[in-house]
Amino acid sequence: MTKVFESDEVKGSFFLSTLPDTMDTIIDNLSTRNLTAFKDIKPKILDVAERHSLDSTDSTAYAARQAAACSNQGPQSITTPQECTWCRKHNHTFIGHVYTNCNELKRHKELQGKDKDESKSKGKNKTQPQHYTRNNSGKQHKGNSADMGGYSDDSNDEVVTGVHAFSAAAPTAIDLTDVQPSQEVNAHAAIPQPLANNSPVWLFDTGASQHMSSCSDDFTSLAPAKGFIRVAGGIKLPIQGIGLVRLRCQLPDGSTTVGELTKNLYSSKLYNTRLFSWTSVRQQYNLLGKGNNIYLLTKHGQPAL
Repeated sequence: MTKVFESDEVKGSFFLSTLPDTMDTIIDNLSTRNLTAFKDIKPKILDVAERHSLDSTDSTAYAARQAAACSNQGPQSITTPQECTWCRKHNHTFIGHVYTNCNELKRHKELQGKDKDESKSKGKNKTQPQHYTRNNSGKQHKGNSADMGGYSDDSNDEVVTGVHAFSAAAPTAIDLTDVQPSQEVNAHAAIPQPLANNSPVWLFDTGASQHMSSCSDDFTSLAPAKGFIRVAGGIKLPIQGIGLVRLRCQLPDGSTTVGELTKNLYSSKLYNTRLFSWTSVRQQYNLLGKGNNIYLLTKHGQPAL
């Protein structure tokens, strides 16, 4: 008696009967081709099974491959609207553009450029203060103004040097930064605080302790000095120099003479005020009044000024 499964035909028929219903078409195809032996059926079924596992979208392997592919792609990008950081900072409409094409920023830069140009033009038009320069002889000059060299007169009085800081609002600038002060000069005057609109005349002041002037052009020579002039009300005006002033004066007979005022104080804060000090000269001269004029007479009665 022959064993059932020893027959290749029977083994093939039994194998086909175990296949699922989804493979009925394949089984019919094999039967019509008279392929009933197991050795003929096996390769065909294995080939079909392999292709079915690779093509089936329901298989676990396919699902795993699809999941891996999706994870590698990453999340889809979301389009965000453009925003301008400059407009956001300055509370302008910032949606829909960026700072590289921002019209507000462009107008802001144009306005800044105009402001800078106007500032430069205004700076060039400002009047620069005049300063004295020093030549090889050690004297200082300012254009065609009076000589500002070292203080010199016929007396043996000690020269006073140094000066307080010069105010930028003063009408004349003096560069005395290289001179060291040796002592201070102080004086007083009977006038009230001077004003800029005072008439530029010489006043005969019996209360002034020294001659003084606000105009540097009055001086033939002028050296730096420091100190204060005390005027009425206790107001102090800074002294900025001391020097020699020459005045052309008329004598009683109608002739003219040149008088020298030594140790004349200079202060721009006197503005247009010039003071002739009687206190400074009364030891050497006598005072004579004639009409509207005042004359100085020597001790021998000769007119001097």
